[in-house]
Amino acid sequence: MKHKIFVDTCAWLAHFLKNDINHKIAKNFLKQEIKKNSLICTSNYVIDEAVTRLRYDSGWSNTSKFIEFIKNSIKSNCLIEFFVDEQIELDSFNLLKKYTDKKLSLTDASIIAICKKYKIHTIFTFDSDFQKLGISISP
Repeated sequence: MKHKIFVDTCAWLAHFLKNDINHKIAKNFLKQEIKKNSLICTSNYVIDEAVTRLRYDSGWSNTSKFIEFIKNSIKSNCLIEFFVDEQIELDSFNLLKKYTDKKLSLTDASIIAICKKYKIHTIFTFDSDFQKLGISISP
């Protein structure tokens, strides 16, 4: 079975934006995972969050490039996009309720729910909040 890795919003932004402090780390890490033939995964909520942040912070040019990058990656089977359905959303709400003492967004909770459902054990992120929940992050 292939190793699966879930890519979080901040990792996509770091990978995509050359001026991001983690850009080189993100590019190299993703290249290594592709070379290892890992299954690269993300979700519609993560893509939504990344597009919104790019649109507000970086303008349409970078946003449209990111959208094309994602569309082409999915089309060429380099990226698997999971969709937050009703059950994942309910699981996410339950996680928010369970972890009221943690700083957890709905998107973060949906990532955890998706990773549990699809047995994804690693999240590619620069967000340390996942570690506080005992979830393995890389790099």
